[in-house]
Amino acid sequence: MTGSAPFEKSTNKENEDPTCSFCGRKRSESKAMFRSETARICDRCIAKMKKGKEENPQ
Repeated sequence: MTGSAPFEKSTNKENEDPTCSFCGRKRSESKAMFRSETARICDRCIAKMKKGKEENPQ
């Protein structure tokens, strides 16, 4: 149990199919979902951010 994110141990139905913190897409609707202790991001949001960065480099 040590070192794991608290939301992974929850039995709440909402956490059975976690959602992207940015777009709300469910894990089952995504090719990949990455998580930290406080947020999740899906592969589509990562692609959108990458495209935006390439179009507007700073």
